[in-house]
Amino acid sequence: MKIHSFTRFILSLSLLSSSCITSADDIEEVIVTADFYQTPLLQVNGSVSVFNAEQIQQRSADHLEQLFNLAPNVNYASGASRGRYIQIRGIGERSQFIDPVNPSVGVLIDGIDFTGISTAASLLDVAQVEILRGPQGTLYGANALAGLVNITTNEASAERNGVAELNIADYGTHKLSVATGGALTDNLNYRIAAQNTASDGYIENTYLGRDNTNNIDESTLRVKLGWKVNDILTLDFTGLVADIDNGYDAFSLDNTRQTLSDQPGTDSQQTNAAAIKASWSLTDSIDLIASAGYADSELEYGYDEDWAYPGLCTDFSCTYGSTDGYSWYDNYIRNNKNNTIDIRAVSKNADSGAKWIAGFYLRDQQVDLNRIHSKTSDGVIDVFSSQYSTENLALYGQIDLPLTDRLKVIAGLRLENFQADYSDTEDFYATPEENLSGGKLGLEYQLDKSRMIYGLVSRGYKAGGFNANNEVPEDRREFKAETLWNYEAGIKGRFLEGKLQASVSVFYQDRKDIQAKQYFAIQDLSISSGTSFVDFIDNAASGSNTGMETELILKVNNELSLFTSLGLLRTKFDRFSYYDADGNETVKDGRDQAHAPHYQYALGADYQFKADWMLHIELEGKDEFYFSDSHDQKSEPYNLLNARLNYSLNDWDLALWVRNLTDEEYQVRGFEFPNDPRDGWATNSYTQLGEPRVVGVNAKYYF
Repeated sequence: MKIHSFTRFILSLSLLSSSCITSADDIEEVIVTADFYQTPLLQVNGSVSVFNAEQIQQRSADHLEQLFNLAPNVNYASGASRGRYIQIRGIGERSQFIDPVNPSVGVLIDGIDFTGISTAASLLDVAQVEILRGPQGTLYGANALAGLVNITTNEASAERNGVAELNIADYGTHKLSVATGGALTDNLNYRIAAQNTASDGYIENTYLGRDNTNNIDESTLRVKLGWKVNDILTLDFTGLVADIDNGYDAFSLDNTRQTLSDQPGTDSQQTNAAAIKASWSLTDSIDLIASAGYADSELEYGYDEDWAYPGLCTDFSCTYGSTDGYSWYDNYIRNNKNNTIDIRAVSKNADSGAKWIAGFYLRDQQVDLNRIHSKTSDGVIDVFSSQYSTENLALYGQIDLPLTDRLKVIAGLRLENFQADYSDTEDFYATPEENLSGGKLGLEYQLDKSRMIYGLVSRGYKAGGFNANNEVPEDRREFKAETLWNYEAGIKGRFLEGKLQASVSVFYQDRKDIQAKQYFAIQDLSISSGTSFVDFIDNAASGSNTGMETELILKVNNELSLFTSLGLLRTKFDRFSYYDADGNETVKDGRDQAHAPHYQYALGADYQFKADWMLHIELEGKDEFYFSDSHDQKSEPYNLLNARLNYSLNDWDLALWVRNLTDEEYQVRGFEFPNDPRDGWATNSYTQLGEPRVVGVNAKYYF
């Protein structure tokens, strides 16, 4: 689908729908909780997408990755059982192996930091998901260069209620969940939720004769308590346990959903996490809000490196060599402990209309890695271990100052000190430390009570680092911090007497010292191809990201609602060099950045055609994009059709749903290198395919 054709289609649909509008209730107001203040969506100075519980249900979504395609200019990379690597406006990581990674997109779940480990981001009992696009330098600092994903679940409340849900679908998929809550005493409320999601996956391992080597097995338990201690102090507690035991066997030598691995991989995560938040009315004009989060995660990620079995060349004709010297398994076991403390003073009841906030933030993280690289063909086992600790200490503040009745200026600043301590079994040590800064300056002009325009300049940052692999050349061992200047303008509001909600923004982002992952080839005579690959991070000189984002909701009448989102994006590198699969350095100016499609869209409708029946249908798609900054292989553009038919009866919701109705093949990760002896170890592109057509039924009971 061409961009200009799709844009004309959206405009035509909006005009046609607006001419057919009849009496309808207004669109419900949405409150964004990720910002310093709980702010209505249409008054947030910046680009934000919000998905509530109803939208998540209509999407038939169980995991965070299944929402990304609804938000403009948000993409993800898999290379695992879940798409936990997120890109916003073309900026974000795509994988992690032995090196420490400084994330570009932050992920919070009920205030607990799950940045980089969002396999645990199930949508159990979720109230809403907020995706903030653009650098969040004041709000979140070093781990939000590109943006922030904030997930909030249903709070503990005095109202006694509950819901139980059963979901059954293709590929042996089933989900069972239950959530309930209410009052324990007059001032103490609770909420408890539990869920298990399981699936055989849609990969068939033809060598082992199994159809569950890429399975999903995820369990989540969450407990929340809300205690109103007295009139001035409230305490909120969250406890979370996630037990994830997924398989990972997603890549095929033939780029199909049939694999030949003799050692299927794993992608597991066991997390124990907790958070506490205290809200204290310090004075008549100041609130003190203190929060602390803790997450202890054991992660294991392993895969069959050759994607084949030792006797491949006995069963198939190999034009050169064999797999006899190349039967390897790579396994990464990480213990990730993360602690955060945030203390902020927030103004209230300001007669002048001015608001301010001042805060202190501490993040302490310890990651211990054990990598076991098993070369089973010759019995060699390489063991690598590392210890990596970081500390982020920040002071931040923001002031919202009205200049007139309609014009307001927002200024924010964050000063952050980053320290790290790294050591490994190859006698490499590093103790980087640097001072970083970010912030924003924005203007808001209120056109009327329901519409505003804004302009924004914001600065984000990401700490520098190093490459742990001792095969990386010494002059490329360290890399510098990356900075991002974001220039943005937009309009938000309600139109057509409150029946149309619209948000439109344009942006230009100036990136400096871009941290780009690259690969280079080395001679390795222990394997038949004679070549293996080493990944490393280096700084590209600069680059730019330019685009537009549009989100519309149109309530035609009380029976029909339409929604659409559109992201347009142009990215480029300036003076960027990378190594190709043959080890040759290539210099390219103006090349697109990885995982940055030129367009991305979603279009859908909800139609209540009878009192108890609703049809939800949506079309989503995106343009082609480079899989990596280190080669020129691209995905193919795609369009996916999803639908859900829902029937409500008293306390029951019953549904029949389908994702990817036309069973289109699309790619969610890709690499380029030689890996198949059947074609003489030629350099090829290998891709991980996304979800095929999946049909399911859902039953939900409210009690």
